[in-house]
Amino acid sequence: MKLSELEKVDQAAKKIFGELKKKHPELKGFLVLNSIDGQCELSSDPAWIVEKFPAAIIESKQKDKATNLMGIVIGLQNALKKQDAKRKQINEEINENLRKIRELAKDLEIYPTVTIEVRLEDLNYALLDLLRVDPLVDQNLTPQTRASIRIVLGAVEQLAERNPD
Repeated sequence: MKLSELEKVDQAAKKIFGELKKKHPELKGFLVLNSIDGQCELSSDPAWIVEKFPAAIIESKQKDKATNLMGIVIGLQNALKKQDAKRKQINEEINENLRKIRELAKDLEIYPTVTIEVRLEDLNYALLDLLRVDPLVDQNLTPQTRASIRIVLGAVEQLAERNPD
């Protein structure tokens, strides 16, 4: 799945999360992109994923370009904190590099094994027990043991299919 298509996944996951919150009003938390290589808070902004969770993106020349550009953006953001005089010029450079990253994202692909998961703000085992068996949660990807606190809504491609345009 293309990283630029993450908007569909974001919308589907937020819809499911909203339904879960209606069913379980005590549910307080947030959504993350997750894989064996790491995680980051869910966002449909490709630049956010390139910065916070590049391990979710399949290796390619485009990924290399995007991560190099993100390194430039981060350097510029750090320079911005130190130099008030060049603030406008630095902001323009940041915005131009972010635009290039978002353009590259059209060709970046996310690993199909990346999942969207719920992270609870407060650990509540009674709620986890209810969520594990809730039909809105992916029963196959969510570990069905009390030792696990993972609640998986689904893999990115699976969620994209639930929210066709």
